[in-house]
Amino acid sequence: MVSAATLATNLIDKTFYQDADGIPGRLRRMTAKLLQSLPGASVVTNDADRQGDVLLAMEALETALKHCDFQTVLDVGSGAGKHAELFHRHGKSVTTIDFGKSIYYQKRDQHRTDIIADYYEYQFDQPFDLVWASHVLEHQPNPNDFLKKVHRDTKEGGWVVITVPPLKHQIVGGHLSLWNAGMLLYHLVFAGFDCRKAWVKRSGYNISVIVDKRSIVLPELHYDSGDINRLSAFLPLGLGEGFDGNIRSMNWPD
Repeated sequence: MVSAATLATNLIDKTFYQDADGIPGRLRRMTAKLLQSLPGASVVTNDADRQGDVLLAMEALETALKHCDFQTVLDVGSGAGKHAELFHRHGKSVTTIDFGKSIYYQKRDQHRTDIIADYYEYQFDQPFDLVWASHVLEHQPNPNDFLKKVHRDTKEGGWVVITVPPLKHQIVGGHLSLWNAGMLLYHLVFAGFDCRKAWVKRSGYNISVIVDKRSIVLPELHYDSGDINRLSAFLPLGLGEGFDGNIRSMNWPD
């Protein structure tokens, strides 16, 4: 017999594999309520929190709150501000930065915005305990530049939480790159993160990687075949040249 959790996962995969911009809010809310009703559903957030866009990357947010030690948060591309509000509700000191042009930003219901600016150009006074970027990386013309800036803005020993949508073949406005979990790990290592102990999870329309910042010096690379093996010391154990990047879960804490 198929479990309720499996049915929910299959429903979410089929639902969220389409671009989020095209999903009716009612369907998102129905899926959120189904998740909320399952045995063992998280109690970190309430039903209202799980409605609409905030459902994106919610498992990563709850995992960070439960398992990561941090106080200051930088929410990059904060959009409607719902993730920032949840961090704030759990006692975190949150700084948000957004370009201020997206349809999600226009829906913002918070009474304030910390920073409206180009993230690449803005210089912060000090790094943060945790940098959060939910469904932002796929919008970047140069992912390496973005992740290197995230690296600079994170304290050594701090946390980075990156969520992207799963690879799809529809071409939609604003999405400039396609991802699976393996490619995200590769890019994070390439930007200077040691990902040997990275937490990886695919859930619905989310591929999330949580990594504690331990900076590395890259070896000499050929930018060609063999580079994955040259970087394998900084990837989770067993990942080498030609590994299957379609990772559903790896090292993810309970």
